[in-house]
Amino acid sequence: MKNDNLTSVLSERSAKNAIITGASSGIGSAIAAMLLRKEWNVYAPARREFNAPEVSGRLIRIPCDLSDSGSVRSCIRRILEEADTIDLLVNCAGIGRFGPHEQMKAEDISGMVRVNLEAPILLCALTLRALKASKGKIINISSVTADKDSVFGCAYAATKAGLSHFSDSLFEEVRKSGVGVTVIQPDLTRTEFYDHLDFEPDPDPWAAIWPEQVADHVAYVIDTPDNMSVGKITLRPQINKIRRKTGDAGKTSH
Repeated sequence: MKNDNLTSVLSERSAKNAIITGASSGIGSAIAAMLLRKEWNVYAPARREFNAPEVSGRLIRIPCDLSDSGSVRSCIRRILEEADTIDLLVNCAGIGRFGPHEQMKAEDISGMVRVNLEAPILLCALTLRALKASKGKIINISSVTADKDSVFGCAYAATKAGLSHFSDSLFEEVRKSGVGVTVIQPDLTRTEFYDHLDFEPDPDPWAAIWPEQVADHVAYVIDTPDNMSVGKITLRPQINKIRRKTGDAGKTSH
C-alpha cells in the first residue's frame, strides 16, 4: 500500500524524481540540496540522519543498508512503487579504509567492495528499466584514485577504478536506449570523509575542492541536451597538498 504523504509529494507531475545514495553528508548532501533547490523529489537511501535540508517534504529518506543486497532491493522496490518515474540515479555513498595493505582486515576490504562497487552496480540494475522509460541519467561519484596509484589506499582505489570502468561499459550497453551515464572523479574534497583518517586537505583554500563544486558539475550533467552524454569528469584542486594528523588511519564514509 502506498504511503499517502509520499504519494501527495510525488503527484506533482512537473517534478522529477532522483535517487541519491550518500545524501546524509558531504558531496551527496550538496547534490541533494542542489536538486531540492531545483524542485526535484529526492529519494535518499541511507542509514544515517541527514545534514541536507528538507524542502517542502521533497527529501524522502528511505532506511537502507547499502552493504546488504536484500536491503537495497527492498528500498528500490519501495521507491518504484511510489514514484511515477525515475529520472536520475546518483551513486555517491562510499566508505574508505586506508593504511598498509598487509594490515587491512578482511571485513574492511569486503565492506569497501560492497558499498563502493557492488551497491552501485546493483542499484543501476534495479533502476535501469525505469531510467530507460524516462531516458534518465546515471551519475556515479568515483574518485581521482581510480586513475592513479594510491599508496596505502590500494583496495579503496581498486573499488573506485571498478566503478569508473563499470560506468564506461554500462554507457556502451545502454546508450541506444537514451540513458546517459557519467562518472565524476573528485580529488581532495572538504567533507567529513577525513574526520577519522590520519590526513586531511591542507587549510590552503586552493588545496581542496568543495562539495558544492561537485554538485555544480552534477547540475551541468543533468542539464545537458538529450542527444549527448557526458562521459567522465575529473575534478582536482589547483594545489596537491595534504596535512598529516596524529593518530592511526581509520575508516570513514562519504
